[in-house]
Order: sequence, then structure tokens, then C-alpha cells
Amino acid sequence: MGLALAIVPGLVASVAQAQSGAAPQATPPWPTTPPAAICGNAGILNGPATAPSGAVVVPAGSNRTFDFNRPGATFWFAPGVHTLGTGLYDQIIARTNTKYVGAPGAIIDGHHRNLYAFTGNVRGVTVAYLTIRNFGRGLDNKDEGVVNHDAGSNWTVEHNTIIGNDGAGVFIGSGNVVRYNCLKNNGQYGFSMYKPPVNGDSSIKSIVLDHNEITGNNTDDWERRDDGCGCTGGGKFWDVRGARVTANWVHGNKSVGLWADTNNIDFLFEGNLIEANTDEGLWYEISYNATIRGNSFRRNAWKKGHDNQGSPAAAIYLSESGGEPRLASAVSGAAKIRIANNYFEDNFSGVSIYENANRFCNSNGNTSTEYCTPLVSPTVIPEPLNTTYPNPINAKHPCYTQIAKAPYRTDCRWHSANIEVSGNEFRFDSRVVPCFGTYCGVQALMATGADNIRWSPYTVEGVQNDVMFRNGNRFFNNRYTGNWRFATAWGGDDDILTFAQWRAAPFGQDKGSTRTP
Repeated sequence: MGLALAIVPGLVASVAQAQSGAAPQATPPWPTTPPAAICGNAGILNGPATAPSGAVVVPAGSNRTFDFNRPGATFWFAPGVHTLGTGLYDQIIARTNTKYVGAPGAIIDGHHRNLYAFTGNVRGVTVAYLTIRNFGRGLDNKDEGVVNHDAGSNWTVEHNTIIGNDGAGVFIGSGNVVRYNCLKNNGQYGFSMYKPPVNGDSSIKSIVLDHNEITGNNTDDWERRDDGCGCTGGGKFWDVRGARVTANWVHGNKSVGLWADTNNIDFLFEGNLIEANTDEGLWYEISYNATIRGNSFRRNAWKKGHDNQGSPAAAIYLSESGGEPRLASAVSGAAKIRIANNYFEDNFSGVSIYENANRFCNSNGNTSTEYCTPLVSPTVIPEPLNTTYPNPINAKHPCYTQIAKAPYRTDCRWHSANIEVSGNEFRFDSRVVPCFGTYCGVQALMATGADNIRWSPYTVEGVQNDVMFRNGNRFFNNRYTGNWRFATAWGGDDDILTFAQWRAAPFGQDKGSTRTP
């Protein structure tokens, strides 16, 4: 039925075009309907009705004493509700190369007594066709995951409903594939990730997030409970090397839709529908090399725009992020950040490219306190270190002792550089968007800060000129509909430009672009 609904409008349009003699219209390169309507979709979420050959049958009811210590086995959870006991740490400790598969109607319920469903730092686990719900007692599991709690490598998490849990529904480790899941109404995130550093390396490598519905997350409103934590969203990527984020429907989250924060490198975002999230649709922060193409962004950041009127609340926010040829680009396809062939409709603002002059490795403006740029080794700042923000300065680190010299002057900071915004369709209707403040309906190319770090070799004016004129940031060949405006430098009313001013010297932006009122 879903396929028929998707095809019929196109057929009707083709008939009308043929009758009128009009040229056929090309299919848009972005999704116009949800690419992943997973929640409640039995055709996608129902597992095998009978146990697979050789599988171990897990009966419904209490599984507290069930023997899950069988590496390499396939467990088939029978229909009905499964519980793991009444203890806080009653959980399934996963074993290497083991599969956990649910029958139609199989539910693992934490009953708000257990913290986690699947734990264990092991490889090759599959969790599929299960409903996993009610883990955490309320406000538990901050910065922790319920499924794959220990971010084990090479897990496959697919065809599950992971709903109503504290913390993150899923943690993602290296080589993980997370696909065709409903990640809904979890307390902090639908998914997140973190791996403690080993020999200075905390990165998570080569992950896939495909065809998931990610909706309604951050039900515990952690930004209010932990002011400024930057710790909520539909999903959070942290220190990832290589990610394919494709064909997800990210909507109605009570924070940012998708947030890539701190030293993420080499991302592809393609074919996603990101809409009606209270904050930014996609935030790429102190990270590198990404292609963002063929996505739709609709009605994002309305609440953020109202609550924070001091900066643009954008559909896509690039914060201290850019292209870097010395880092990997095999997945993204270029040592740039490319925002191409996307559709934007009635977001609070469009694309914001921003750099904080005070944010660099080892500075008191670096909120990712223990992290340095990946171009300065090690990327996790060595001890001794005061990690209490806002004073993380390590006086022995080269990004203090040698920061005024090459290569540290360049490599100790994250740069908003080598960004291309092209071939996109931007639509904005001020009669639809509830505008507040200066930055509604803008594109932004900005830097701010204060010249108050005595040992910093950077000035606010220098960083502003870098971002606007010297760093290779370009808008071009875009199509605008509506009363778009353009924010530069410090921002404020004096630095809001018209389309004509934005295209003229000294900015010279949006060559080849058009605007329709």
C-alpha cells in the first residue's frame, strides 16, 4: 500500500503533462515523503513467527534465570512480554557472534527497574525484531545507552522498536549497522555513542545509520536539567571516523535532529527527511569533511529561534567545521563540507556557517574540554589537565606553549573553511514561520568572540575575515523563494544584508543563484 501511495501521484502528474504537452518534470533529488515510516509498521518490525532452525527459544515471562551465556547462538524470543528481573543491573550480557531475534509481539520490558537491556564489549552481535522499552527508573542513563551499552564493535541493530527508555535508546560502536528501527520517545537520545580513549584514540569507525525513524526523543529535557550540557537530540555522533547516514526520517525530536559533535570526520548525509525538530535539523560541530546532499529540511528550529534570538537557529548549523585535505574523505567524497541539492522549507533559518574566535584546542572556549584537534597528536589532551569547563588549560600542551608558531597556530583550532553550499532550493514564508528577533529567515556567514585570552594568537577580527573572505566558504547556484536575508560578521541589524548586497563586493556570494520574492 505504501508503495502504491508513493507511485500514484507521479503517474497522475505524468498523465497531466502528456495531455498538456508540457515537458516531464524531473524527480527531485530529495525525499518528498518519509523515507522511513517505521514506527508501528508491522511489515518491517515483525520478526519470524517460528523459531529459526537451531535457535534457542526464550519463553515469555521472567527470563531472570535464563542461560544467555551461549556464544554464537541464536536466541528467538517468543511472543509476549519478557522481563529480566527486578535488580538495577539485571540485563542480557551479550556474547560474541550471538543473535537475539524477536517473534512478532516479542517485548523486552525493563519495567523501570533495570537500567540496560544489552551490555558487553563484544563483537558481532545482532539485535533484531524486538520491542525494547522502559529501561531506567526515570532520569537514569544520562550519556549511556540501553542497547549496546558498551559500544561493542560490529553490532547489527535492525527492525526494532526502542521506545520510552532513559538515556539513549542505542549506543553505536565501530562497524555498527543500525537500520530499519523505530527509535522513539527516549529520555535523552534515540541513539548516541562514546568510547573511552585507548592510547589516545577514542574514535568510533565506519558506521551506518540507514532507514530509521527517529522521533520524539529527549523526553527528559536534559538541556533544562543540565544547562548548557549540549547533550540531547534525535541522535548524537561523537568522534566518528566514517559514517553513512541515509534515508532516515528524523522528526519531532525535542532538541537537535542529528548532532555530530567533536572530531567527526568523513560523513555522508543523504536522502534523509529532517523536520519539525525543536532545534537545528543538523548540527555539524568542530568536525570535518562531510557531504550533505539530497535531504529535505522542513520546519526545524522554531522553538530554538524563539528561545535564543542572539544567533541564527538554522536548519543546518556548521560550527567550527570545515574541509581538511589532510584528513579522510573516502565516504564524503571530498576534503570539503558540501551542502548540495537539498530542499529547505520554512525552517527558522537556512544554513549557518559560524566560528567562535575563542574556541580552540586547550582554550577556555573549548567546551569539549578533553579534546584537541585531530591534527595535533594526541587528539585527547594528555594529563595533567583541569577538565572543569571553562578553564581546561593544560600549560604543558603545545597548544599553549607553542600556539603562536607553525604548525600549531593553524592546527590548534577548528576552522569553518572549505564549505560549499550549492544547488539547493531554499523556501521561506514569514507568514508560516513564527519569527522572533534578527535572525529569522537568514543565511549566515559569521564569527564572534572576545579578545580576552591573553595568550591567544587569534583575534576576533582576524577570524571574522577568515570565515567571510579567506577560508573558501562559498554559496552558489542556489534557488531562493521568499524574503531571505543574509547575516555576516558579528551579526545584528547593521550586518544583515539584502540578496543584492550579499552577492556584491566584498562578499561576492551566491553567484549563479536566483531569488523569487
